[in-house]
Amino acid sequence: MQTLDQYLAEQNAKTGVDRLMKMPPRNAPEAAHAPTEPAVIPEAQQTRIRHATGQMNGMEKRYAVYLDMRILTKEIAGWKFEAVKLKLAPATFWTPDFELVMPDGRIELHETKGHWEDDARVKIKIAAQAFPEFLIVAVTWDKRSKTWHFEEFR
Repeated sequence: MQTLDQYLAEQNAKTGVDRLMKMPPRNAPEAAHAPTEPAVIPEAQQTRIRHATGQMNGMEKRYAVYLDMRILTKEIAGWKFEAVKLKLAPATFWTPDFELVMPDGRIELHETKGHWEDDARVKIKIAAQAFPEFLIVAVTWDKRSKTWHFEEFR
């Protein structure tokens, strides 16, 4: 039987997290010489990087490790990544990052956010009104206190 430390080390290795609650290591090594000024991208060329469906970003990976710890402590029964897609209006959908199954069978939908775009907050509020059977929770990571913050939408 694995100890908690062994299990977490294994999960951290799978998700690319170098230590519990730390950001994953950078993919590319630092350049031998860094430019003296940051590159400036003209506003016309700036585009928002879209999330790749089915692939976790760094924050989602870190939160997945946190959810695995909650399974071990029996706070939750299980979780799935991008398992649900809710239709909010014609041609308007919302896919929460995580579906959590609680020990009593209730379902919670959790959305991790590094920062909020206006449309994301609106979608979560609409989803909470349209689907009152789910507790919808926005999850953010506080870098200063190194803790998760939760905001419930009902």
